[in-house]
Amino acid sequence: MRTMERSEDGHIPHMIHEIERKEMVDIEKAIPEKGAWTVNERANVGQYVPPEVTVEIFMVSDRLHHKHFNTTVELIYYLCVHINSVNIRYADTKEPRVKFLLMGVEKDQFSTYRKGTGNLMESSSSLDKFRQYADSKRYEYGYPDMVFLMTGFDVYSEEKDGTKSLNVLGIGFVGGLCTQFFVAL
Repeated sequence: MRTMERSEDGHIPHMIHEIERKEMVDIEKAIPEKGAWTVNERANVGQYVPPEVTVEIFMVSDRLHHKHFNTTVELIYYLCVHINSVNIRYADTKEPRVKFLLMGVEKDQFSTYRKGTGNLMESSSSLDKFRQYADSKRYEYGYPDMVFLMTGFDVYSEEKDGTKSLNVLGIGFVGGLCTQFFVAL
């Protein structure tokens, strides 16, 4: 035992543990050249920008994710908390203000977009397949600005040496919002 401290009432000692820190990564995937837009902040000088922009998000919850919820209502509450957290993160944005709105939820049973074995999901190839999956359901989803996959699979990226890194927090296409590359996980 490295250090001994007393509890709040002073009678029961407790152990202090060092927190393990892992290097976690968000993967930013470039949009393939065909159909890619390049961002140039001066390209639209003088163009009208609305005071507020609402990003409409549809969420897909795969079987391993939604099995943790007893009811669909519990899942929706959980996803609303996530969207509200994102709104808090973007609360200070202005010119325009940015808000996020949950449009709907799908409880997917089959994960036909998943590339991987067992409980693993390879990030890049699964994102590409998920894009095709979501694109085929745009009408059903109500034409959202973005479709986001909530997964219970262990997402990994393949390193240059062929090993699997499980330190993936998420992956999405940079600049893909409101385009055919409108997905992330």
